[in-house]
Amino acid sequence: MTFEEAKGKLAQFADGRYFAIKYELTRHQDGRTDAECSVYVNGMTWYIGTTWADALARLKAGPAKVDAAEQPEGEDGETG
Repeated sequence: MTFEEAKGKLAQFADGRYFAIKYELTRHQDGRTDAECSVYVNGMTWYIGTTWADALARLKAGPAKVDAAEQPEGEDGETG
């Protein structure tokens, strides 16, 4: 699944709510690489997988609600 495909599926799941998607690639000195795919929907927690399909499956399987008081400032897309 491409980044754009994952973004589209996440947007559909979010259904108008704020969402975020990110990809992190780490290359170690010994040549190993680690990929991390992360998805977030407002009011939920970040879900991380080694593929987009994995991260989205985790999101859909166990949407954990996050109390606004527990959410780091700015994570809900608001500023200030």
